[in-house]
Amino acid sequence: MTNVGNIGYGAVSNGSKCRTLWYKGTGYSGEWFYMLRALDLSNYKDPYLRNGAGTGKYSSNNFEKQVSSLRFTDCIS
Repeated sequence: MTNVGNIGYGAVSNGSKCRTLWYKGTGYSGEWFYMLRALDLSNYKDPYLRNGAGTGKYSSNNFEKQVSSLRFTDCIS
C-alpha cells in the first residue's frame, strides 16, 4: 500500500504470516521500521509510535502520524 496519508498512532502487523514494513515516505521510501509476523508472538504490535516503533535502522524515531506507505514481506505459507 502506498500513499496511505500519514496515518497511525499505533501499528499492528495484522498479516499473521507476513512481516510488515512501514515507511515515512510514499512509494516505500524514507525512514522505515518493521513488525514481525503475528505468528512470531513478539514485536508485532506497537500501540504508541511517538517513542519509536518496531525493529530496524530507524526504529527509535517518532513515527506517529507519519506513515505514508507499507508493504508485506517474508510471507510464509
